[in-house]
Amino acid sequence: MLRYAIRTEIRLITAELATDLARFPALSAWSTEDLNILAGLFVNAMTVTAEAIEEAPDEETLAEIKQVAVKQLRMIALAVGGWRSKP
Repeated sequence: MLRYAIRTEIRLITAELATDLARFPALSAWSTEDLNILAGLFVNAMTVTAEAIEEAPDEETLAEIKQVAVKQLRMIALAVGGWRSKP
């Protein structure tokens, strides 16, 4: 029951993010499928990061987790410019 609720919320967050991403001029011509995939990449990266932060044993590990998260999100964002979505 709890896993189902969590999955449902993650799907909702992903769908809402895809809708928000579609409002960016550079992404307005992207297909719905591609927008959902991009949103999923962001949400999945942050979900894994949130889990890691919760389990971080010390401040040094926490700082490393945050640094990796920033890099992951930057890589995703930078890759967007090279993607050619097809309707």
